[in-house]
Amino acid sequence: METIVLIFLTLVVIYLIFQHRCMNRELDDLSLQVEALHAAQSTENLRAIQENFETRFLATMNAGQTAGNRNLVNGFSHRFKASGTNLTLNEADLIDMQLSFTKANVPMMGRIAIVDPVSAAAFSKRAQLTSNLDAASSLAQNLAKDGFAKEHQFVTNLYGWDIWTSNRLPEISGETLTLADGTSSGSTSGVANIFMCIADDNCTPGMVAWRQPPKTETGRNRSKKRDEFDQTARWGVGIQRKDTLGVIVTSATATA
Repeated sequence: METIVLIFLTLVVIYLIFQHRCMNRELDDLSLQVEALHAAQSTENLRAIQENFETRFLATMNAGQTAGNRNLVNGFSHRFKASGTNLTLNEADLIDMQLSFTKANVPMMGRIAIVDPVSAAAFSKRAQLTSNLDAASSLAQNLAKDGFAKEHQFVTNLYGWDIWTSNRLPEISGETLTLADGTSSGSTSGVANIFMCIADDNCTPGMVAWRQPPKTETGRNRSKKRDEFDQTARWGVGIQRKDTLGVIVTSATATA
């Protein structure tokens, strides 16, 4: 009888040791999952702040100009609608904005344009494989492979502009706009493509001041029995110069 009891107790001890090891492994796995969740959550929060920052910055740049006005600088328009078919952006619009910046004595270096992806698609349609592009050139090969836009940037500099794409440009509704030369006035709706010079801090049209960099805070929600994480940042965006700022309104959907 004592032998049977001893064997039974031995089996119980072995079972408890096995369960303890299993629990330790489960806890280790759970700990790794929690760490991975925290890392993913931090990345997601940072991305949300970046998206909000981009949206607010671009909206502030557009609001820095007078709506329904050509915003003339030395007699040249810094706000106008695209001249392409169905309000699409074309090469002439880039040239017109380049001239407006040059007449405003804006430095040639650091000129960038942030345009809607629809405008990138419009340019790609103008440079298809059936065009007269030199197939042996690196530019033609890049266009055939990636189109005009890759990783949110145009594959080449066009008429002095380093062109980037963004899905967070402000929308325009029913604004009275003209072409660059002041003709064809009419109600216009679409997307405000932002042009600016960022050669240095004195040239950039907008300034950003960070009051608080992204900071993560943790709290316990007792009613829901869970930990909650918040990431907070505070900043402000304002207009510094208007002569280094331009807007061309294009269609939100048309590519041809």
